[in-house]
Amino acid sequence: MIPIYSANEIKQWDAFSIQHEPIASIDLMERASQTFTQRFVAQFSPEQPVYVLAGKGNNGGDGLAIARMLRQHGFPVQVIMPSVHPLSHDCALNYQRWLALGGTVLQIDETNFQFPAIPADAILIDALFGTGLSRLLTGWMAAIVAHINSLPNTVVAVDVPSGLWCDGLTEGGAVIEADYCFTFQCIKLAFMLPENAGYVGEWEVLDIGLHPGFVQQHPPKAGFVTHPLAVLQTIQYDRFAHKGIRGHALLGAGSAAMMGAAVMATHAALRSGAGLVTVATDASAWPLIQQTNPEAICAAKGALANESFQLQRRIKAIGVGSGWVADEEHIQLLAWLLENSTVPLLIDATALSLLVDMLPILELAALRIPIVLTPHVGEFDRLFGYSGNHALRLEKAIHMAKHYRLCIVLKGAYSRIVLPDGHVYFNSTGNHGMAKAGSGDVLAGLMTGLLAQGYAVQDAAILAVWLHGSAGDAAAKAMGTEAMTAMDIAKHLPQAWKNLEIVKG
Repeated sequence: MIPIYSANEIKQWDAFSIQHEPIASIDLMERASQTFTQRFVAQFSPEQPVYVLAGKGNNGGDGLAIARMLRQHGFPVQVIMPSVHPLSHDCALNYQRWLALGGTVLQIDETNFQFPAIPADAILIDALFGTGLSRLLTGWMAAIVAHINSLPNTVVAVDVPSGLWCDGLTEGGAVIEADYCFTFQCIKLAFMLPENAGYVGEWEVLDIGLHPGFVQQHPPKAGFVTHPLAVLQTIQYDRFAHKGIRGHALLGAGSAAMMGAAVMATHAALRSGAGLVTVATDASAWPLIQQTNPEAICAAKGALANESFQLQRRIKAIGVGSGWVADEEHIQLLAWLLENSTVPLLIDATALSLLVDMLPILELAALRIPIVLTPHVGEFDRLFGYSGNHALRLEKAIHMAKHYRLCIVLKGAYSRIVLPDGHVYFNSTGNHGMAKAGSGDVLAGLMTGLLAQGYAVQDAAILAVWLHGSAGDAAAKAMGTEAMTAMDIAKHLPQAWKNLEIVKG
């Protein structure tokens, strides 16, 4: 897992490293710049001219050091600075080192706002402002940003694109629109927000060797899950395991017009590793379930509100909502589950809409059993109120998860798994080809199957979302993002499990 820290926490991590390695701040800057340079040299040709846009703070110091190192690698480099007074201490040192190497600096300011004619094949390195920026860029600095954004050149940002507030959104301010962002040590929360995609471009985290002791003493409240085995252990079964040990999942899914949702959720639950999967749905749909998923068991819809049935069948987790319609029957079923269920409960799709009028019951239910909500953005807003942007929505999801003691899986790119303690995990797998009807039903079935096996809610959510995205990536590789469907995601879950074993190995 790659940690996500705030700008203030990153500053503390730098200070911790300087104190405990120990290392001088200028040497830490040198190390970061060397790491950036190595990555840059691996991607770009020395035949391409480079223009470094350096500010007067430590981000500018990085830029000046990078300019020096790139020149030593044979790149033709020019440095542009909006001001050279006053420079931060480390920036001033690298400014002198650049001049000592024979480098020159083109200075621009409000009265001399002249950019050189930059060749179309030149690479622009943005090192104007870093994570310490605490104000919007306005006036002539905003004009510089606008000029850079108007150019056709490829832009590579050092750590963060200038003007971007790394802890969220920069509303109303000027921000560099980078094509690439090579960021230092950890992911910035801003990278996870759709509104910032046009600024960040393709991003990559570069390890600059900050002291690991900081992470041990200050565990992050958010992280990016590159593979789930970094944060959990999969359940291991011995040779004497039988289907009862592997757990029995009960799905409440499907209606006359949306039986496909039940089919996909069932298929995913069967691919989760659960020993038994029962589908509670209308009897008229049983033939379809058994034709498409012959391993599944069918039961009357009333099984969802039948305590003796669930005890007799040793139901270990229940997932509801996929393919439901919003009617009185389903309202009563959901209410019964919230008031009486004794096993983990996953609520998805239409059941989330029904939940709007049941929040007091939900709050009481979460005192008794683990509950997972799996909304997409629209479902989340209907349930908890409209949010004006994804940053506010994430804040609200954290608040609601803590208030109601829930696990909320807010689906989308970098799906967010928000835990009852407020911690957030962003998922790394998946692609835009998964934005198809039924994709959420696959996730709901898969996660219910994991819960039935005895995974803790946190682990089931992290593992299910990762496997779901990995299956989507496998489907995209096999048939392309345009043609793939949600059922293709379900069918590629075996490959996702194999991918997990590859990571494990």
